[in-house]
Amino acid sequence: MRPKSIVWFDRLYLLAIALVLADGAFSYPSKVKLLAVTSDLGKAGWAPTVLIVTLAVSIGLRLLLWFLISAMASRIAKWLAVILALAALFNVPSLLAAAAVLPMVALPGLLTIALQLVAVFLLLLPGSRRWFAMSARRNPAR
Repeated sequence: MRPKSIVWFDRLYLLAIALVLADGAFSYPSKVKLLAVTSDLGKAGWAPTVLIVTLAVSIGLRLLLWFLISAMASRIAKWLAVILALAALFNVPSLLAAAAVLPMVALPGLLTIALQLVAVFLLLLPGSRRWFAMSARRNPAR
């Protein structure tokens, strides 16, 4: 039986992924314009493609990580998610600076980071640790 901490991890982590997807969809036109001005690829007309591929890879990797943690009880994936969530904290200062000027631009990013941090914290709770340990005993390769 899955502990509540893993169930809540699923909900929060998937909510963070949905927020990234929604933010990508809603901010797409403005990001295409920004990339078209600031990047060589954007200036060459590749801005839409770059943004779509970047979003698809980001969502795909996040979903893979979630699957490995939630369905496969991978301890390696768990620690990778923890490291990536902590690394996202390096984006907070720039997001806070952006929030002072354009709050609606920075808010989804800040909320995504908060959701990811809470989600990975849940992976470190005693119930989750026992669940990972039980899964490891059943299948040592995880």
